[in-house]
Amino acid sequence: MTLGLLAQAGGDTEATLDSFMFRIKELAAAIKEGTTRENIAKLITSVKTTMSDQGPINPGFNRGLRMLREDLLPVAIENWDNLSEENKAQFGSMSHFYCKMHLIVNLEEEAKKSLKSFEDVIVQEGKNKHSFTTNEAGAVRLVRTAVRLVRAPLHVKNHMVTFTGNRVNILCYNAAAVYYHRYHIVDLIQSLPNPNQLLRSIVVDAQEKAHLAGVRALGIVDKMVTGPFWRLISQQGNNILSLNHHLLNMKIHFERWSQDASSLLEGEALFSEDIVEVHKDKLYEELFRESGNDEFQIMTQEALELIMTAILILLERQAADQLPGVRYWSPTEEHDSEKEEKMTQARRASEDVLQRYKERREKIKQHRQEDLLKKQQQKKEKEKRETNKKVMLTNKIAKLGGVWRSATEVDHSLSGMASEKDKMLALVTQLQFHKSVLKAEGAKELFQQSVTRDGRSHAFSLKELRLNLLEVLKENQVVEGVEEDNQLEPALT
Repeated sequence: MTLGLLAQAGGDTEATLDSFMFRIKELAAAIKEGTTRENIAKLITSVKTTMSDQGPINPGFNRGLRMLREDLLPVAIENWDNLSEENKAQFGSMSHFYCKMHLIVNLEEEAKKSLKSFEDVIVQEGKNKHSFTTNEAGAVRLVRTAVRLVRAPLHVKNHMVTFTGNRVNILCYNAAAVYYHRYHIVDLIQSLPNPNQLLRSIVVDAQEKAHLAGVRALGIVDKMVTGPFWRLISQQGNNILSLNHHLLNMKIHFERWSQDASSLLEGEALFSEDIVEVHKDKLYEELFRESGNDEFQIMTQEALELIMTAILILLERQAADQLPGVRYWSPTEEHDSEKEEKMTQARRASEDVLQRYKERREKIKQHRQEDLLKKQQQKKEKEKRETNKKVMLTNKIAKLGGVWRSATEVDHSLSGMASEKDKMLALVTQLQFHKSVLKAEGAKELFQQSVTRDGRSHAFSLKELRLNLLEVLKENQVVEGVEEDNQLEPALT
């Protein structure tokens, strides 16, 4: 059953559950037989499996869905109270799977980390002086920057593709393309009269053996691992459980290749050709062409072994439920005989479903507009409060004869005040004006009237407030000579 995409007012668990329920109610309304409540119960309890990217809202959504199912099972299942506890538990059980497309994305992330560790040990020449300082591997940087030349005239067909709009397997695919074009890229840049820093950086990285070995390793991973696995997932008729034996096969190969990747470097396939085809194009031929350099071959093999170790650990963690010895390794199959009939009825009511979708979309749009107006109003009110505060402080400052700009001016103004209370209020006003109106910089405590010390509130004395003001003047360079004036004794009488 496909519920379809639906706009949401938010990205939290509550909003996701709300969208789910909206779609369920749409489908229930499209079924002409039975009551709406019964149809909702049957639809929700028919959902026994979820698949996610293991994002933060998924556990909450799964818990909410499980609670809904538990509440509605007595409505959906006839003679529920007469069932055994074992049967009730079977009806109530759910399965939660991890999307294997996200596994491909994460395989690339782990490969990037392992290459960084590899280069930290191998590269001896120091960092690329033409590149911006980043924490990424040089091989990854080379792929990322070289792809900027995706539209460059390389005098051969350009196999690189932009990262924009692509996510799954894009790094490994482009690594294969960059390795194929490595000489074309360098020749093009060196033919330019005045290449910029980015282009110079590409040349430096492309001439570093360790970086090229990493790029080649990533390209081989594309041809032999991530590319075939992606095509395997996409094959018609495959479902999440049909991948179990393939995941085990991947684990076995990764374990062996992590110890010795020489067979992988020679072109050993992860899957047999009758399961998924390896694309043996020009990029493949270049990746597996003998380099004639023993050191480079060893570097490539070492990079592959590190990558295999990293992605083996990831596979064992993120595909754990589908490997031998766990719940989903040999699951029982269940079939719903009413599925096709209900879906046919739902299709007939598609116009009603579409209308309700439009109404919901308008409600979400209105909700977002209301939120926006509320935020705008709050912003205006805040600005109004700040303006009123500035006006008030400006009036107070005017009564004090203006902003005090030096220790001499501070002491002179204080000496004309009769009481200590007036002097402290004047100092507080000056500090608040510097903070709120002049936007002076300085430690937060400098602008406060008190501070917490040893768990107790300590109110600043007249002397401390004066020193705080002088420190603010000094830090913001209001006038020259504040540092010297700071040593003067305050006029406290």
